[in-house]
Amino acid sequence: MLAGHVRAGRLDLTALVTERIALDGIPAAFGNMLAGKGGRALVVF
Repeated sequence: MLAGHVRAGRLDLTALVTERIALDGIPAAFGNMLAGKGGRALVVF
């Protein structure tokens, strides 16, 4: 159902991504998450 909304343009997932991180940035992203900082990070490899 969600994929259908994305394909139809009714749900913009790119607007939900607050940060793009590399694989080596994952530990820092978990630290930020535990500290209540940031939002949704997208891991780019």
